[in-house]
Amino acid sequence: MIQYGGGVTLLQRPDPVCARMEKLVPGYLNHDLKPEELAAFIDHISTCRSCYDELETSFFVRKVTEQLDDDPVQDEPLDIRRLLEEDIAHSRRVIQMHRVERTIIRTGLPLGILLLGAFLFLLLSELVM
Repeated sequence: MIQYGGGVTLLQRPDPVCARMEKLVPGYLNHDLKPEELAAFIDHISTCRSCYDELETSFFVRKVTEQLDDDPVQDEPLDIRRLLEEDIAHSRRVIQMHRVERTIIRTGLPLGILLLGAFLFLLLSELVM
């Protein structure tokens, strides 16, 4: 909400990108996002404080709920920020691995077919002679 002079308060329209990213939070927490969605989500929360805060709140609720389900008496407090940063770092590694796999498939498969063709050509050349 934005308050203007004279006490008039107007609702601020949510950014459509932020609205889309906030819908991805449950998928992120459940590790259900497609690699492309995960990459877009991580890129966005890296630059948007509002969406990062939304994720942090949801992550906190999730971890506290899990902790209460697992061990209602906790000796040490949860370091939610550290856990979230570790989770985001893991997501970045997943994204990087997906990009490497995609690159290998895009370049490796045609190269493999070419090498297989060359091998078969040499093999057939040997058989004909």
